[in-house]
Amino acid sequence: ENGITPKFKTCAYEIREFDGVYRARYYIVLEKVDHNAYYFFKKRLSKNYTMADRIYKFLQMAMLIQKLHLLGYTHQDIKPFNFVSTDEKMLDFRLIDLSVVARDKSPGIGGTRYYFSPDKHDDKFTATFQQDAFAFALTLIKLIDEEGVFDKTINEECIRHPETFSDKCKESFIAGVEALKSKVELVTFFEYLKDHFFDEASPLNINDMMADLIKCYTQIDSKIPDDSPEKSNHLNGKMNIIVSKYIENVAAMKSKEEEKLRKQNGLGGASSDKII
Repeated sequence: ENGITPKFKTCAYEIREFDGVYRARYYIVLEKVDHNAYYFFKKRLSKNYTMADRIYKFLQMAMLIQKLHLLGYTHQDIKPFNFVSTDEKMLDFRLIDLSVVARDKSPGIGGTRYYFSPDKHDDKFTATFQQDAFAFALTLIKLIDEEGVFDKTINEECIRHPETFSDKCKESFIAGVEALKSKVELVTFFEYLKDHFFDEASPLNINDMMADLIKCYTQIDSKIPDDSPEKSNHLNGKMNIIVSKYIENVAAMKSKEEEKLRKQNGLGGASSDKII
């Protein structure tokens, strides 16, 4: 935790901390937080919150994962309870519990079983960005699924005892997504999840998930009349900031990947740890 949190110092939604040594004892002071995302979406969320409002919150959360990935780390324990806010209105989020972070493609060390991707059920797995994306997909499902449609549809054994992810388990997951898709407005997002949940050649990707959520927001926003109370210019302005930062981070990730390939091919290249 102490090793990774300082790297978040320049992020827009970082975990702010102070540290130092006092009387030969090292200390870390983190911000006092109010509620986690699960509590907010399940207990406190106002009925006035439109799906567009919710998508904005989801993108805030995804941005934290994207920034961690841009640093080259995987979180390994993405779940609703690890997204917290410093105020009860959840105006912004912090990502906590960085004690099991790992470098991408390094030996994995932990997580929460419910949010495991299939390849994490082996005791000796390799940590990847895709595992975070899989866990985030399940996180959003948990937050969106107010009636528990997904959990009622899927095979409970797949979640609780997933030593082997059988075809039956995969079919159960897809059926759960399909059932939930019929209940909420995020149709294209759930189609994306169905297509990539278990696709080894093209697995879930946090950048692609964000792009699809942005697309859903645009579709929803375009259907709301300009004179409607639901049409929030303030929210649209905040979304523009999120979208621009998303684009910059994707470009930075692509640049780092290209630099890595150049080094592997012996072409060299300048290193950059710029965080948006």
